[in-house]
Amino acid sequence: MEPMQDEDVDLARRAVEAWKHYEKAFDTLCVHYRERLIGYCRRLLNSQEDGEDATQNAFQRALRSFATLDKPEAFRGWLYQIAKNCCMDILDKRRKSPILLQSEFEPLADIPNPEDAIRDLQDDAASREAVRAANQAIAARDELDQAIYKLMYVEGVDNVAEISRRLERPENTIWSRLKNIRAMVAEIGLRLKNSA
Repeated sequence: MEPMQDEDVDLARRAVEAWKHYEKAFDTLCVHYRERLIGYCRRLLNSQEDGEDATQNAFQRALRSFATLDKPEAFRGWLYQIAKNCCMDILDKRRKSPILLQSEFEPLADIPNPEDAIRDLQDDAASREAVRAANQAIAARDELDQAIYKLMYVEGVDNVAEISRRLERPENTIWSRLKNIRAMVAEIGLRLKNSA
């Protein structure tokens, strides 16, 4: 390898300095947009952790293609589009992730069947109180539990795969949440039956 000429050394120094300024300017943009971009991704993915991952991926992609941005005034839209694409990639991975079968979970036999509990509640003279108690209990839970409860108990969707498809969540997440919801409904039914 031949030694670098003065001209080569000068070009290399200028390139290193330009890269330092470029990197510093990009870091400043990242700091400026970070929290807003995390919020945007978190809302799209319904997950703080995935929102942060998507934001990090978006900044990495933006850095790699920053030089292709023709109009600086389009930066915000350009960055948000990259973030949206990163979110879509995460959603695709969620859909393609292996789905655990019901048999791989703890048996649900030890939990009273909520349909039996609901039938018992409806037959009971205090069924209005039971429905009100169940609605209050589910209102205190997070949006995903509320959506699962609504689909299963209000709309009558009793297929976990269908609930998973509608809510765009993995089946194993639905099974896990459903187990807790069933236990809650059964507990309310038993509590009201015992207090009568």
